[in-house]
Amino acid sequence: MKIFILRDDCEAVVTRMIPGHGGAIAAGETVRIQFNRLINTDALADALRLELEGVGTLPSTSYEVVGTNTLEGGRIDVKVIDAALTGSLDLVVT
Repeated sequence: MKIFILRDDCEAVVTRMIPGHGGAIAAGETVRIQFNRLINTDALADALRLELEGVGTLPSTSYEVVGTNTLEGGRIDVKVIDAALTGSLDLVVT
């Protein structure tokens, strides 16, 4: 049996992302990012941005963000609402 101890000074780690890396979504669909620990849901606007390949950082009016803390840890749901967006999106969480 292996026992893992999470140090108190560790940063939040992404434990699951739906769809996974390289997945495709359409406007109106949601990307969910699950973390191993609770997150500050009040600071999401400053800690998250979407970047479109060849365009750069998208305005926050192009997507919706909802942060929730659960017993499993924090999660962020990002929904792209701009139907005109196409290409490769990078979700950057700092």
